[in-house]
Amino acid sequence: AGLYYEKVFNVRVTYVPPVPEIDQQVEPGYSYSSLNSFGYEQYGQTFTAGLSGDLSQVSLYIDNESDISVNMQIQEVTGGMPNGTVLASAIADFSAYPTGRWVDLTFSSPASVISGTQYALVFNPFNSLGINDNYPGGQAVALSGSNWVIATNVGADFVFQTYVIEVPPDLTPTDINLSNNIV
Repeated sequence: AGLYYEKVFNVRVTYVPPVPEIDQQVEPGYSYSSLNSFGYEQYGQTFTAGLSGDLSQVSLYIDNESDISVNMQIQEVTGGMPNGTVLASAIADFSAYPTGRWVDLTFSSPASVISGTQYALVFNPFNSLGINDNYPGGQAVALSGSNWVIATNVGADFVFQTYVIEVPPDLTPTDINLSNNIV
């Protein structure tokens, strides 16, 4: 008979959950806009996704003198304006902040976004949201009656951050032979 030799390996696989990354952002800048003063039903900020994946959180830079409740939606965009198709929504209550501060809205069911596609953050008016004019991937918009228009009263982009959990590429399983048999 022959000699038989076999090695056995134990392999430990640990799942590490993905971490959301900042995808799109407008940094805090020079001013704030009082959104309650102009009579619009809703405001929005269109943006172009840079990553494909699950948009799980949005942060806004607010300076509010009273407690607020923010209803945030991620909507699809047609012709540069929100089109009413809601991909995700969240409601959050915030205490008064006399100086600018980032506040986070987390979606229990994230919106699936595709790199290079435009989407919209849509939210109710409140006082007051940071503005800056340095975002080339979208614009501030407002709902006037049943029509979305460029929010000329704002004069800039809203200050925001989107957080995306990237979807990994499809990986084909590979067979791994860890045995070393000698017969």
